[in-house]
Amino acid sequence: MTVIQKGDQLYELPMDSAKSLVADGGRDLLARERKGPASLPPVQPPPSPTSPSPTPDGPSDLTATRLPANAALVLEDADSKRSGVVLTESTSVTELDPLAVLEGLSQSEQLAEQTRLEQESQIAEESGWRKYALIVQFWLQARKAKLVRQLSGSGISIAVHVAILLLLASMFLVTEQPDQLVLMASPSNNDAIVEEVIIDVQPLEITEPTETSEPEPAPAAEAAEAAEPIESPDFLANVSGLAIKPPAAPAKAAAEDGDAMAKTAGKPTVFGSKFSAINYVFVIDNSNSMTKGRFETALIQLMLTVNQLTPKQRFYVIFYSDTAYGMMHPNTVKTLVPATQRNKNLLGQWLQTVPLCLQTRGRKAIQAAIDLDPDVIYILGDGAFTDGADVYFTNNPHERILIHTRGMEVDKKNAESFQKLAKAHRGNYQDVGVMPEGALMAQKYPRPRNSVRGPIWGITLPLKKK
Repeated sequence: MTVIQKGDQLYELPMDSAKSLVADGGRDLLARERKGPASLPPVQPPPSPTSPSPTPDGPSDLTATRLPANAALVLEDADSKRSGVVLTESTSVTELDPLAVLEGLSQSEQLAEQTRLEQESQIAEESGWRKYALIVQFWLQARKAKLVRQLSGSGISIAVHVAILLLLASMFLVTEQPDQLVLMASPSNNDAIVEEVIIDVQPLEITEPTETSEPEPAPAAEAAEAAEPIESPDFLANVSGLAIKPPAAPAKAAAEDGDAMAKTAGKPTVFGSKFSAINYVFVIDNSNSMTKGRFETALIQLMLTVNQLTPKQRFYVIFYSDTAYGMMHPNTVKTLVPATQRNKNLLGQWLQTVPLCLQTRGRKAIQAAIDLDPDVIYILGDGAFTDGADVYFTNNPHERILIHTRGMEVDKKNAESFQKLAKAHRGNYQDVGVMPEGALMAQKYPRPRNSVRGPIWGITLPLKKK
């Protein structure tokens, strides 16, 4: 088999039958690929005067009469060349010779190489911006030709497959119409009796807590006998007198000519004797150095002071050691609380659970106290701050809040630091000694001391001792 080109048409036919077509002006495309005497000479004799010439639109009469029955006519136009689709007319099924494919590919490569050389020659002749414009033009032409080949090759196939899918879908896919439920409503002839219900909303009145004028009833004797005693450090049990009792109500004080109020409100503490402000915050040191009754003395003085506040006043307590611990830690209260008897009792119960921890970092605790925006802040400690809190807040005083400092058996140097901090905030400083009751409580009920991290206290301490 060989491939003969005549005009715009390609013919695939046996070697014996190809000689006549070569004699009529055809060209053997596979002559170069064959070797030996079987190759046909690419001779092109002049056409016979009696033979009709083939037309560009189709095969000639001579071709139709002289080609053998098993010859194949290959029609290939410009579009079929670009798309790669070959239309054949054949009386029998024939296979395409691989040599013909190689010849076609070789010609295509030669044509592409020739086109590339011509473009390079044109680019070399130009200069300046015209050179770059020509490069862009050639690139766009090549890109356009590539897109056309891709679209022409796959566009027809896609269109045919889509058409087939649509046809099959219309034949086999049946959309079932669901049964529709129709609801019809009509007015009822029977008038329903509607009972009107009026809900009376009572406004909730919120008032500030006030002390009751009548004393609370004493617990029953039987209940007192049934209760089992709990062995816990009660730091108020060692303070005698009426100073630790809550102040009497204003009505009762007026009835008794102020005797009860004089017994409680006027009792001086390390924090003072007159508490005319509304909001108070107490910042107290609970570091490991607050031993030998120092911490217990601070707690006793704290309760003596809080018990002198009225329910219209508010308070808050913060401890500082390795970090700041707010009131009722770990269930920390976020705001100041009224000085009611219930809140005072809760404070006393919580103070019994506070241990001592390593370090003396007070900056976070003092800042938390300032953030609560109180009227007065009391700071009580037994030594210098390990995080420089005194220097920081001395250099950055608050404009409105009054800060007083108390030194628990501090040396002269630490006392000066407390004095500067109080003076910067228009407050005063006072030395504090250990109470005998506090020393006794510390000896009888020693406080736990945390040097490593714990789940509730000492939460910023190292996991192990260094």
